[in-house]
Amino acid sequence: MVDYIASLKKPFLDFKKLVIGILLSIIPIVSFIAKGYYLESSGVTKAKVPLDELPKWTKFWSLFLKGLLSSIISIIYLIPSILLIVIGVLSTGATQFLNTINDIVSNSLVESSSNSAQLFETLLKENLNVLMPFLIKLAPFLIIAVLLAIFAAYLIPVAILNYLSNNSFGKAFSLSIIFKKAFTSKYLGAWFLAIIISLIISSVLNIIPFVGGSIAFFITGVISYSIFGQVYKEVK
Repeated sequence: MVDYIASLKKPFLDFKKLVIGILLSIIPIVSFIAKGYYLESSGVTKAKVPLDELPKWTKFWSLFLKGLLSSIISIIYLIPSILLIVIGVLSTGATQFLNTINDIVSNSLVESSSNSAQLFETLLKENLNVLMPFLIKLAPFLIIAVLLAIFAAYLIPVAILNYLSNNSFGKAFSLSIIFKKAFTSKYLGAWFLAIIISLIISSVLNIIPFVGGSIAFFITGVISYSIFGQVYKEVK
């Protein structure tokens, strides 16, 4: 049975480890180490981190690779959605329209650099009739692309955990295993709850200037993958 309370407590079990994770999360590129760490806290790797413990801050290169490869896995799963948007933009001729608008905005900004926000609003209203046909043509592509992105976001945690559990990048794309674990009521409930928890924590911490997002990134990562890790191990 998934212990959600233990997952909520997990980031705060060791203040020193928490601070290190937050500090690493602030620095671009280096943040992959922090991501690898919270993936390690899922408990599905060879380290077998217990639910009531945080991993030790060791093997930083290994953590960096885990964070980097998990991001690559996420991007690969999102490729169909990205491609569909690109195809939609190209097939509807929206690129030509956007180039025209860009030229209009650029010329207008050269002529008048004051109140650029009001200028953009005026330009948008003046060109709305031109924009609307392109938006109508692009809408089906965007709707399907969003649905594909949501589907990818649903599968990505399981895909990453399957990679971590087997220590094999290719296992992130073993769809038969991933579908079997993902399409269960237990995982569905955990996925929705992890999203709600992440949204609440992020909305609160993002109030903090500069570092709020980084704090939320690390804390929600530990909580979410602690939850996903439990489900992954329970669903056979």
